[in-house]
Amino acid sequence: MSEKYTLMQAEKARYPIARMARLLKVSTSGYYAWVAAQQRDRDHLLPSLRARRRLDEAVRRIWVDSRSTYGYLRVCAQLRREGVVVDRKTVAASMRRQGLAGISPRRFRPVTTIPGTRTHSIPDRVKRHWDTGQVDRVWVTGITYLRTRAGWVYLCAIKDACSRKVIATAMSTTMTTDLVEEALRRARILRPNAPRKVIIHSDRGTQFTSEQMYECCRELHLDQSMGRTGVCWDNAMIESQWSVLKAEFYDRYEWDTPQQAIQGVEEWIYDFYNTKRLNSAIGYQTPVEFEAQHAAALTRAAWTNPTVRNLRVTPRRRRAGRPARAHGEAHGQLPARERATGPQPPPKPRPLNDRPSTRPRAHALGAAVEDVLIAGSPPVPL
Repeated sequence: MSEKYTLMQAEKARYPIARMARLLKVSTSGYYAWVAAQQRDRDHLLPSLRARRRLDEAVRRIWVDSRSTYGYLRVCAQLRREGVVVDRKTVAASMRRQGLAGISPRRFRPVTTIPGTRTHSIPDRVKRHWDTGQVDRVWVTGITYLRTRAGWVYLCAIKDACSRKVIATAMSTTMTTDLVEEALRRARILRPNAPRKVIIHSDRGTQFTSEQMYECCRELHLDQSMGRTGVCWDNAMIESQWSVLKAEFYDRYEWDTPQQAIQGVEEWIYDFYNTKRLNSAIGYQTPVEFEAQHAAALTRAAWTNPTVRNLRVTPRRRRAGRPARAHGEAHGQLPARERATGPQPPPKPRPLNDRPSTRPRAHALGAAVEDVLIAGSPPVPL
């Protein structure tokens, strides 16, 4: 029956409805009921089609902003950050409709580390438990090779194990201990409030076991930590960083010169990875956002600590009978009022039971907050 109604709908501009109904042996009332049902279906589907179109546009925009690297999980996380309530399967279906796909890291292939000759014992202080729940407690580092048409470029990075932020980098065409030392000194400069003792974890390459590295860590107050020789999983966090860098950025382009590679890698790390790329290990936040929330949580914990909350500092009292010296008056000179009207009687001493001001001094409060932050506070939910 629907085929006859469809034919009548297509030919209604050429033939009368009543004549076609008589020839096709259908009723005109049945035809008009079918037309009304079709209109109701279109009205019902129109909002969902518009919502699907809006979702597809938002998914494509986020995918393009991620430099064509996000999969459906990160796209879904970004949509939820923007206030869009959507299921991850719906996002995956939208990406399939549009032919969009994320980039997955390649399968890891271990590369043998050339161990150095140790003149001092360096233990493994981390034992694959990199994240201690606090920023600037454990830093991980390593060196990776980047190919250009003019030769190799070597990248050394310092990464915080808690926030996953790349703190500092150093790149060079030679792989020496100077490269690692430059990255460490930059990290100390960029983290002036880091604790005096920070664990720096690496593999047992020659650059990290050298005497120069040992002296540098002692000068910068860093505690060295190293995994076992030939066991790349003992430094898996920095190896994962290299995998993301190469799969999502470096291997997708051709690099002519080392200078071009250095500029591109630093731009990707500092302008995209730290500030824009959502990291699943920290709840699909950026490292910069995570550190800001972590610092705010520590501040709240410090203010709720009884040591800070009950801090009251008594202000210094001026000695009774000694008038305050006006601005610009020298020692031994009478105040301007006494020079004009003669000596004045000494002021009344303040009663001993007079309540002092309860306003705390700023530097004392700041010192107490700093003591609480250094001593550590109970974790506050982020």
